[in-house]
Amino acid sequence: MRKLVLKMEVTLDCFVAATDGNQDWLFKFNDEGVSDFVMDTISNAGLHLMGSRVFNNMLSYWPFSDQVFAAPMNNIPKAVYTRGQANLKPDFEKAVSGFKMAGITKTVRQLKDTPGSAEKLAGWQNAQVLNGDLNAAIKKLKKQSGKYILVQGGSGFAQALSAANLVDEYRIITYPVTLGKGLPLFGAGTKPLELKLIQTHVFQSGTIAQVYQPK
Repeated sequence: MRKLVLKMEVTLDCFVAATDGNQDWLFKFNDEGVSDFVMDTISNAGLHLMGSRVFNNMLSYWPFSDQVFAAPMNNIPKAVYTRGQANLKPDFEKAVSGFKMAGITKTVRQLKDTPGSAEKLAGWQNAQVLNGDLNAAIKKLKKQSGKYILVQGGSGFAQALSAANLVDEYRIITYPVTLGKGLPLFGAGTKPLELKLIQTHVFQSGTIAQVYQPK
């Protein structure tokens, strides 16, 4: 039986993104300590599980990236949960926008010509596609052997997992910025949770990582 770990980057007012999905604040307060914490969380996962929207965003970014997190993001097996038809094709215009947000200018042609991108894309396009009842699908994954299941991003998907009591550990990285409004980590319909604080990490940038488990 393996656990499900939810890693989410949030603002001080607990939004995972602006209402339009923008997360440019992520790049303003990263430092070496934050990067090390994120790398440790990603690299030790046995499976990356994402909702369909986040999956397509990442599919349209990481196979073309040479950034520090690219290797584990591309190499670790993946699964995508969708209520409809899974889109396993990269959106190159979205990819250009994603790199621009990270302060990197690339054209569609440059992305398509990225060395090794075809092989990396294949790893994403071979992702296990899950649909149907969320509770049943996740419990089936948990029964498999291996290292923990890592969920990253997607406020709606995170809320659904929390509501179904499927999250075994929360790794919340809080950035020293507020948005006022946006996509919340815990929405209005989220059930009350009692959590136990396991670890706290304070980084030089003022960003804080906290690890919680349900009581």
